Amino acid sequence: MIDISFLILTLDEEGVIADTIRSIRSVMQKISASYEIIVIDGGSKDQTEQVAKKNADHFIVQKEPGYHKGLLMGFKAASGKYIITLDADGSHPSELIMNLWEERNKYSIVVASRFCKGGAFDGPKYRVLLSKILNTIYQYFLKMPIRDLSSGFRLYNRNCLNIDGYECKNFSILQEILVRAYTQGYSLGSVPLKYQPRIWGKSKASAIKFTLSYLTTLKKMKKLRFNATSCDYDFNAYNSLNLIQRYWQRTRYKIITNFVNDYTNNNSPQIVDIGSGSSKIALTLKYSVSIDISISKIKFLKSQGKKNTIRASTFNLPIASNSSNIVIHSQVIEHIPFEENIFTELNRILQIGGTLIIGTPDYGKWQWRYIEWIYGKLMPNAYADEHITHYTYTSLTNLLIKFGFKIIDYKYILKGELIILAKKERSL
Repeated sequence: MIDISFLILTLDEEGVIADTIRSIRSVMQKISASYEIIVIDGGSKDQTEQVAKKNADHFIVQKEPGYHKGLLMGFKAASGKYIITLDADGSHPSELIMNLWEERNKYSIVVASRFCKGGAFDGPKYRVLLSKILNTIYQYFLKMPIRDLSSGFRLYNRNCLNIDGYECKNFSILQEILVRAYTQGYSLGSVPLKYQPRIWGKSKASAIKFTLSYLTTLKKMKKLRFNATSCDYDFNAYNSLNLIQRYWQRTRYKIITNFVNDYTNNNSPQIVDIGSGSSKIALTLKYSVSIDISISKIKFLKSQGKKNTIRASTFNLPIASNSSNIVIHSQVIEHIPFEENIFTELNRILQIGGTLIIGTPDYGKWQWRYIEWIYGKLMPNAYADEHITHYTYTSLTNLLIKFGFKIIDYKYILKGELIILAKKERSL
């Protein structure tokens, strides 16, 4: 595998493509890396093909129309560990390749941004204003860590690309790639781009079609961005604009952290948070070990500075027996099939006298069934449809007693979600 694949999408660029390729090669003389230059042509009527074949390493004729089709063909043809995409028209200065390359170990995707500090956009005023408005809207509603989601000048670590999983068409694929990567736990970064107007030819993008496409895509991306599988779903829920979700998350956080603080007997408690997700609880408890089955949520926690993280299942915990004095097991058991092994594992890792904090919806309460119905309507992308095992206060407390625990206290969130505090009395 070579180091870098350069992808250049063209359409009638005969007057500039040779200079663009030469400038890339000039920059690469300063970078100790192997590379290839691939031109994907969208059906040029001029001499683009002849000129590109003389200068590029590979020339590919795009089979189906659309920017997204050309980009995906390029991704599939690329053999580089990293992929850099840039325009052929001179608006993306090749010297910026060095800046993108220097950030490759810090971020999974690096975007050359017109709107970050140090960036600039020199173009027709209506285009500048339109791009600023669209990117501001996207950043506000999607809560992404970069400000320029429509720039096509990027470096990708190919590991973060899901080439057969993209649905958006034309230029909207640029936002989809970023949103999908970020929700899967990959990191995004920016370097400033001083964008210049194209030095040759005419733009093929229609401002009206461009705007309508982006606004249509926003709805799809919002659904994807705040899906329950998103790496930072739990973290975002704590500050959600949905007041019910916000209240629920903050009340759960308060109850659990109060239980932890009330029953912590030393300055360095051995806390294990199983099924932690990307919750504020996991990021707040300094001494806790966060365990989750989702690699994307583990990636998010690490990106926020959480050092003690483990990807594992609650059925087989990689924790030494009798090593923990506090175990948190909130919002887990309703999502998985019932097995007694869940409770034997909780007993195994806790010390005698250790504290278990376990939470789940109480399906014995009519309040929860009503709340769940409303929640499913208001938050169709959340967890409402994923509860496959239904517990009640009676069934859960009986199980805990059976597996060596004594019930100490319990609290409810709006009489729906049950959070129990228990002590381990005996080993099994």
